[in-house]
Amino acid sequence: MRPEVILALLTRGTQGLVLLAAAICVVWRLNAVEQGVFFVYISLGALLQLSDFGLAYASLQTASHLAVPGGEGSFARFRQKAHRLNFAIMLGAVVLVGALGGLILSSRLNAEHPGMHWAASWAAFIFAVFLTQLVSLELALIEGGRSPPLAWSIRFFQELVSGVVLIGVLIGGAGLWSLAAYWATRFGFTALWLSVARSAFHQPYGPADTTFNWRKEVWPFQWKIGLSILCGFLIFQAFNPIVLVEQGPVIAGQFGMSLALMNMLIVVTTAWPLSQAARYGGLIQREQFGELRRVFWPMCIASSLISGLAALALFLALTWTTEHKLQYVDRFADTVTTGILLATAVVHHITHCFSVVLRAERRDPTLPFTVIGSVALVVVIWLCARYGGPRDIALANLALTIPGIPIVIFLYWRRRARWMAVLEAPSP
Repeated sequence: MRPEVILALLTRGTQGLVLLAAAICVVWRLNAVEQGVFFVYISLGALLQLSDFGLAYASLQTASHLAVPGGEGSFARFRQKAHRLNFAIMLGAVVLVGALGGLILSSRLNAEHPGMHWAASWAAFIFAVFLTQLVSLELALIEGGRSPPLAWSIRFFQELVSGVVLIGVLIGGAGLWSLAAYWATRFGFTALWLSVARSAFHQPYGPADTTFNWRKEVWPFQWKIGLSILCGFLIFQAFNPIVLVEQGPVIAGQFGMSLALMNMLIVVTTAWPLSQAARYGGLIQREQFGELRRVFWPMCIASSLISGLAALALFLALTWTTEHKLQYVDRFADTVTTGILLATAVVHHITHCFSVVLRAERRDPTLPFTVIGSVALVVVIWLCARYGGPRDIALANLALTIPGIPIVIFLYWRRRARWMAVLEAPSP
């Protein structure tokens, strides 16, 4: 197994364990209302992370294409431009997401729970996420243009240190402030590492190539991946704010806990395919399509089996705790709802495997389907939240997710036919 795969699995595994431990601490140290607000914070924080509009992912893929002999000047120009754009985009995003979160939270909390103080912790949280996004771009550049194992090793220690802080402050009774401490630690660790250990990864790239044109060379890919990623927010994270507005913080907290279990499974199991993004981009750049096919299918099949087995294990564990009426089990949605969400996680994993290889060519053929599906999902989820319950939301989510599998398989085979045509074309 390649070093970046091992490090990615360690990183995502650590993140998954942290999420699991945090979930335990949330139900132990937070009341039912605070639990709902906690998960709304996480959802809106994810929106702020994704507000770079695909810049980080586009930077990773572009760096992997520029990190070839003769591309040093173009890489220097690209890196400089990427950091300037990242700061401008995130500065606007933190203002918009901060205001949106204030409106959503105040819509139910100010009237129903007037004694709850959330505004200061919310402001600190989104500012800490904003700072972290400013330094996280450099990790994508390191992964794509320098060394994937190095980037993933930094992420591993980042997850480890910030996870310890999160669990510690939750146990200590920091409540909603714990998320601000978690993200502030992520920023501090990454910024310190980049400052102190820069000589360990930095290499001179020569003078900037003034002919590099972002609008022509990056933007055609970035806007597509950015729109796709924002649609991903609607697919994975928009549930909690919608449920809070329609059904209140307690139901939002229960559904949010089950949704967190689903997302934890996705985060851990997709580490393997995600770690191969830069590798697939390099293989496509060198037109090594045979090697690409050879390494893709074992990864897709094996990681999907791992995802399915992990989902089954989590479902059986939750069923056991429910049957034995263990303390705090009522902080989750019912067992059927949670099981449906875990099945949805496996479906998402399979589509993610294909999406990584399809996007490695700096294109996103899944975009039209993603946009249509995400918009339809939000409309249906909102209707289910208003007129139904958590189980209806979970069933609608699964029903709208399953068609993604035949779509990405079809797109992959169509792209594979084009690759084969390139290989079989006579040399000039």
